[in-house]
Amino acid sequence: MENINTKILLIEDDPGDARLVVELLSEVKKGLYEVEWQNTLTKGLKYIEENDVEIILLDLMLPDSWGMESFNKVKANISNIPIIILTGCNDENIAVRAVQRGAQDYISKDDISPILLEHSIRYAIERQKMLAELKALSVVDELTGLYNRRGFLTLAQQQMEFADRNLREMLLFFIDFDGLKKINDNFGHNVGDIALMETANILKESFSRSDIISRIGGDEFAVLALEARTKSIEILIDRLQRNIEVYNKSLNYSFRISVSIGYSRYGPKKHYSIDELFAQADEMMYNCKNKKYKNPKENDKKSKIAGKKA
Repeated sequence: MENINTKILLIEDDPGDARLVVELLSEVKKGLYEVEWQNTLTKGLKYIEENDVEIILLDLMLPDSWGMESFNKVKANISNIPIIILTGCNDENIAVRAVQRGAQDYISKDDISPILLEHSIRYAIERQKMLAELKALSVVDELTGLYNRRGFLTLAQQQMEFADRNLREMLLFFIDFDGLKKINDNFGHNVGDIALMETANILKESFSRSDIISRIGGDEFAVLALEARTKSIEILIDRLQRNIEVYNKSLNYSFRISVSIGYSRYGPKKHYSIDELFAQADEMMYNCKNKKYKNPKENDKKSKIAGKKA
């Protein structure tokens, strides 16, 4: 008989809850699970660095880390290991946010059972394999989960052809993260990666699910807003800036998110190539960034958009 030897890292500070998880997994008859228990995030991350792990069961409320900060730190340190959130009755909303941002599943500790736990683990591993296969197609950015440059250009070309046939208008937003090098130099590249991940999440919250959102370079993002009209420009930019402000006010890190934005239009009377669209948006973005850094007061306004009247 073939045994399934799945290596699980359990990051949980409550000894009773940890013991329960281990006991439940021992009741599963279909496979053999090896569980390593660590009671702080720091110890868990150190274990990941030194050992092979196939799946992580993560309690978000830990002595040295709390809430989404726990998930973000784990996610920033691993890219190919599925994460299942273990949640109490009072933090289910946070668990849902973690799933939206890359966790494979969450389980309420009040409802946990051997069958539920095993099914969740199997599902998470299979889904992670599927995501890895998609990444192998070279269209997804590994860090943020957004499309990469190749994926963006492929999908954008398809949408431009569709817009031409149906006389539709679209908007291209070119977004540059301000000061990423400074964050990397002062706090380390892991923190810089967290900043990029959070920026990606804010973009997903600010634009429609049907829009094409991508990370096209180290600190550069692009969004093709499908069927967005010219009158939507300020609405979309204001929504993005508000979401950034809300995030910065609740920030548990030492950095703040700030972006510079440019945009260009595509439509029935504006038949540009994708390179021309990028060039227009890029010029506006750099005008925005230069204006911001030449006038320090602009920094307090969080990325005013150059050329709004253009």
